[in-house]
Parts: sequence; structure tokens; C-alpha cells
Amino acid sequence: MRLTRDDIDIAVTIAEEGTLTAAARRLHLSQSALSHHLKNLEERIGSALFIRQPRCMAPTAVGEELVRRGILIQMEFREMELDLAMMAKGAAQVIRLGTQCYTSYHWLPSLVRRHSSLAQRVRLRIVPEATQRVEDALIRGEIDFAILSKEGQDDRLHYWHLLQDEIVLIVAKDHPLSGRRRIMPEDLRGESLLIHTTPDGRHVVVDGLLASHGVRPQEVIRLQLTEAILEMAAAGMGVAAAARWMVTSAASARGLSLISFGPQPIVRQWRCAALRGSPRHSEFSELAAALRSLMSSNNESKEASLAQKSEVLI
Repeated sequence: MRLTRDDIDIAVTIAEEGTLTAAARRLHLSQSALSHHLKNLEERIGSALFIRQPRCMAPTAVGEELVRRGILIQMEFREMELDLAMMAKGAAQVIRLGTQCYTSYHWLPSLVRRHSSLAQRVRLRIVPEATQRVEDALIRGEIDFAILSKEGQDDRLHYWHLLQDEIVLIVAKDHPLSGRRRIMPEDLRGESLLIHTTPDGRHVVVDGLLASHGVRPQEVIRLQLTEAILEMAAAGMGVAAAARWMVTSAASARGLSLISFGPQPIVRQWRCAALRGSPRHSEFSELAAALRSLMSSNNESKEASLAQKSEVLI
């Protein structure tokens, strides 16, 4: 068995779009051609990659692994293509970037390339292996710039605020919890909870809010892809927990409801950081401002926006 670039692109696109119809449209293929390619790919791998449901295509364990690795391979291809283009035009500055949130790798490169003028002068090189030790990697010089979603402070680092976001519960419109203003921990007893996979295996809802109230869901399903989480929630396969700013538009398109947790909302601060005193400080400040603008434009909740200061030193 040899996988091709088309195999990877097709698997990732189906997972991201949720249906064969939408995936075929995005890939400029007929639905029959896409179905045939998927069937051939599954035969070559020897396993089903997606569970075909009435409203969505949910990845199997094998499918999710292919998609997870496929996203990284796609990123590497894009990095190579852009690097070669930059080299042909002349040398460009490289910023090695790490982030504590695994799901950031999916949206970060495309957003920065599409919206930031900085992308014309520098290349962002994502370093996925730094995810579990981002600040340590920054101090050791293994990366140049970090996006952080956890609290903490190191005097050797300079910090910029990006965004304050809220972790919310996501439910289908016909779910019994839909229409509630707040979801209390005890409301999740007996529910299947859909959450993102995290590098250290811990999650703020499961290991924070619910554990502190002695509540255990009936089942916790951990997935890499935001799209898969939303599609499963829309199909009534569970309730999901994710950052409001990251899912608002996609959830609305699927007819899902976003509900705050109680008794207090779960709030998370996003920051970025670089070594204090770096000669590239102005360059990093420009990148921080671009990221803050992009993340804020994706966040449709005014309550989740930070103050308009261009830079805040912690």
C-alpha cells in the first residue's frame, strides 16, 4: 500500500466538510468520483475510514489517525511549496512557532497567510513536537515564538495578550439541554461528552469543572478534529465542549446551540510569547498584533474580546 497526496487530501477534506457532497464540491470532483476514490482507499488500507451516517461522515479510529497525520503532512507540503517560492524570490526570515493548543495548528497557518501582510516578509514554520513543552522550547531556543493557552509567567519571556475565550457546551437544537441559559456540572451526568484530544490527556471541563463537582459523564469521547466533534454533536451522538471563538460560525451553520457553563463561565486567556530582549522584538510584536486581529475577527462574542491595547507586558 502506498498513500498518495490525493488520498490524504480527500480524507482530510471529507473530515473537515462532514459530507461527501460538500467535500466533492471543495475538491472540484463529482460525488461519484469521490465515493469511488474513498472506497478504493479503504480497500487499500483494509479498513473503513468513515462511518456513513444520514447527516455526516464521522471518522473511524483509523480514519481519524489518517486525518490527524494527513493534516501535518499537508502543512509540510505547504511549507515546502512556500519555502521554495520564497527561495526563488530571495531569502525570507523564518519564525519557528509552537502552540500549547493542538487544534491551533489547523487554522493558524491559513489564517496568517491569508490576512497578514507579515506573511509577505516572513515564513512561519510550525513546530508540532513542541506542543507539550512550548515555554521550555522557547527558552531553549528551539522555537522563536509561542502561542499559549495556559496561565503562568516566566521573567525570561515577554508576553502579548491575544484573546480571552470561553469554553462552552455545544448541543443539537433538539437536545433536552438546548435552550438552557447555563449548563451545570450535574446536567452532564449520563451524557456522552465530545472533547478535543490534548497532549497531556487533561481537559479543563473533565478534569477541572466536572471533577471538582464529583461528576462523571457516561462517556468521554476524545477527538482531534473540531469538525468531527461538531458533526457528531449535530448527529445526536453526544454533547461537545470547545472554545466559543473557534466554533461559533461552524456550529451555527450546523444548527447547534452554544451554552455557557455554570455556576461560573469557563474562561481561558490566550497569549503569545518570545524571549525578552530578542533583537526581533518588533517583528514578534507585529506578528502578535496580526494574530490578535485574526483571532478577534473570528470571535463573534464581544464579551470574549480583549481591550484594544496593541501590547500588554505581563
